[in-house]
Amino acid sequence: NIPALEDALRRLPDCKLIIIDPIGSFLGGEINAHKDNEIRSILTPVGKLAEKCGVTVLLIMHVRKLKGGKADEAVLGSVGFVGIARAVWHFSEDEHDKTRRLMLPGKMNCCIRPMGLAFTIGGNPPSVSWEKNPVDMSADDALAQSNEIESKPGPKPEATNQAEGWLNGELADFQEHQVETIHEDAVDAGLAWRTVQRASIRIGVLAERAGFGGGSIWRLPKPAPFTPPFTPNTPKERELGANGMNGESA
Repeated sequence: NIPALEDALRRLPDCKLIIIDPIGSFLGGEINAHKDNEIRSILTPVGKLAEKCGVTVLLIMHVRKLKGGKADEAVLGSVGFVGIARAVWHFSEDEHDKTRRLMLPGKMNCCIRPMGLAFTIGGNPPSVSWEKNPVDMSADDALAQSNEIESKPGPKPEATNQAEGWLNGELADFQEHQVETIHEDAVDAGLAWRTVQRASIRIGVLAERAGFGGGSIWRLPKPAPFTPPFTPNTPKERELGANGMNGESA
């Protein structure tokens, strides 16, 4: 399909993105999707075309259920699909909120590993709603979390409960804390870092970037300011309170 793609790009010079969904449907019957050399022979010319024409090529693939290992290893077919890619992103359900979806980084050859993103799908017509704050988790972290939850059903493990209590105490001032410092303190406290990461999700920790190259920051969301209950003081206010204030303005 390279000549057809090149011809289309020639006719559409402003094109910046090619999506092949799913890649398995465009390999042809003679290509073995599980052989690295055959996959590379197909995808290498696509990569050269992308470089020549200045476009991004996005390949959509499915994954299989994987117990242990790396998330990138779950991609169906040859490792060549991941090997030749510059960046790999994984989409999955949030194990703690089935209405929430996660977009988490796997292999990254073109940049420092970024944070993930979260979104929900809803409305009529349906639309994607992205969360403002990033998700400080990799695809490997999500895979490990999923496997642990499946292997340990029922109440939360004691270690996670302990990590939640410890992290709530560390972030109790609602100020920004460097993740690197939290990591060091967690190790000093005898806590496993992945357990602390899981605890951060459960207690709603906000993860942010401290500017370019500034590392990651964690903080708890600040509570809403306290609003005292309304106490009627005048006869008119007491009358409104007794009759209900629906439709009235105070």
